[in-house]
Amino acid sequence: MRIANIIVSTMLLLLSLVFYLQTSDFPASLNAKDVGPAYYPQLIMALLAAFCILLIIQSIKKGGNGSLGTIAIPRNALWGILIAVTYAVLMPIAGYYLTTVLALLASMYVMGIKKVVPLVGTIVVFIAMVYLIFFNLLGLVPPSL
Repeated sequence: MRIANIIVSTMLLLLSLVFYLQTSDFPASLNAKDVGPAYYPQLIMALLAAFCILLIIQSIKKGGNGSLGTIAIPRNALWGILIAVTYAVLMPIAGYYLTTVLALLASMYVMGIKKVVPLVGTIVVFIAMVYLIFFNLLGLVPPSL
């Protein structure tokens, strides 16, 4: 796993550098007290880079057999990726609310929640809260058909 850690950390380090540099194109803040729109992405990319460097150093110091080993991907992770991709594809077609209900239903079923009351209750409360907070309180309209 040592080589795999170094390879993945190096790739993520380069990716964080690219994304960090892309944030330099963000507009400056109009308010002198405001940190600006680039602050949060730059903070995340800097933290990612720092953790990648720490993992590279730890992998070099630790040593090990140097093999890539086998990587086992849990079945639930694959289902999660499939649900997320399907969610993104169906959103413009079916709208936010229907797609979110289906994605939540599928995600909770994959996680092992098969009782009807928790499934339906969680979905109803979530959709109601999203509607109340974003539509009524903030005045934001969700993506629609």
